[in-house]
Amino acid sequence: MESPSYYAIIPANVRYDKDLPANAKLLYGEITALCNKKGYCWASNKHFADLYGIKEGSVSRLISKLAKKGYLNIKLVYKENSKEIDKRALTISTTPINNKEHTPTQKSEDPMHNIVKENTTSINTKSTSCRKRVFDEQSDYFKLAKSLFDLIKRNDPSTKEPNLQKWADDMRKIVELDKRDINKVRNLIKWTENDEFWSTNILSASKFRKQYQQLTLKARAEYKKQHPSEPKRTQLSPEEAEQQFKSRLVERIKNAKYAGRTAPEIYEQVKASADRPIEYDYVLEIYQGVSV
Repeated sequence: MESPSYYAIIPANVRYDKDLPANAKLLYGEITALCNKKGYCWASNKHFADLYGIKEGSVSRLISKLAKKGYLNIKLVYKENSKEIDKRALTISTTPINNKEHTPTQKSEDPMHNIVKENTTSINTKSTSCRKRVFDEQSDYFKLAKSLFDLIKRNDPSTKEPNLQKWADDMRKIVELDKRDINKVRNLIKWTENDEFWSTNILSASKFRKQYQQLTLKARAEYKKQHPSEPKRTQLSPEEAEQQFKSRLVERIKNAKYAGRTAPEIYEQVKASADRPIEYDYVLEIYQGVSV
């Protein structure tokens, strides 16, 4: 769009409006110059942004400010049979809104601002999602990836080195997204590549992640098979517990007496290692009652 050759008009109420930033007043003047030709202004936010060296979003906010104050009217023209905006027409308002009256008849927010925001957000989202992570070789995730590859290569020396950065990211997902304990991940990698079946089936980090739950269940079942739990002991009654304690004590005192220890010596030894208080008379009674 060509720069207009018409003069710009900035009336006193706009020039001295303390709520308006200087750029808004300058933009208002530019819009009046463009309106002088046809009575309205079709210029886009990009046109004004390029003209003054500012961002399109800034232009949109300035237009919204002028419209809110009642200095501009905004009219939208839609594409035929569509809700998509085709053009935006700006016209100069002859009855600005004062501070006490709030009777706007036109849109005060520039709808083009939302379009700019959506486009910017979309671009930022795409650029963020396209940004690849780079893992240091000393990072836990890279070490897990390298560990898995080394074990696979140990089982099949002809295996070519994969993209370990991608494998490291899979390890990150296992820990951060799947909420797996990193130490258990490390142990499961070792178990997997030592298992006769899974060592030939888990050949990548992504496959390891996919089968993680099944691998965990298999490893757990194998561990239980190799380490059967001991049968639960029946809880003793107080009388049975006392009898058991006394039997162990009698055997101990008998052995000490056979070794030539005296009753006081045996008492000090028993008292130091017992899990409950023991009276000397109790030990002495047993000492005198056992024969060697």
